Amino acid sequence: MPYEASSAVNVDQTQYRSQGFQVPAPMGITKVTIRGFRSATIPDGPLQVNILNRDTGLVVATGTFTTGDFGTALGNVSVTFPGILLTPNTNGYKMYFSAPANTAGATYSVQTVFGQRVGNDMAASFGGGLPNQYYFITGGANQQVDSNWTPGSTTIPWDVMFWFTIDDIPPTQGVTQPSN
Repeated sequence: MPYEASSAVNVDQTQYRSQGFQVPAPMGITKVTIRGFRSATIPDGPLQVNILNRDTGLVVATGTFTTGDFGTALGNVSVTFPGILLTPNTNGYKMYFSAPANTAGATYSVQTVFGQRVGNDMAASFGGGLPNQYYFITGGANQQVDSNWTPGSTTIPWDVMFWFTIDDIPPTQGVTQPSN
């Protein structure tokens, strides 16, 4: 079902964006995909994505989108993670986007969609009990402190559009014995 409304939020050296989500069961995450684009002025640094465990305050996954991943038109871009396992927890996770090395005055834009939706809608179903909208923070503030993040809108609950590639196949165990 297509959305009747969408928007995009900028990420640059001074503006970071995040989306809170919860997982209902253990999930092996191998890739995250977002919809985004870059400004006509090419950013001189990558767009970083971090997944923060809000219970422990620790970053559990980090990925980097390169400048070349983005065009000036909206499109899907992905970054892979080396087998990250997200487990259910009390306060969920926060996926945040930053571009701290981008000093060219250029921006990346990440698509948002109207939140509070149900059904096959990619991002909103991860909302769980968390405030179901994106948040922003000024670059330089500690991203691991929840109270430093401000709701992106006080009137419309926008969600960052994202989806995970999930690998729920457990690895096979093996024993390696010495050859002698």
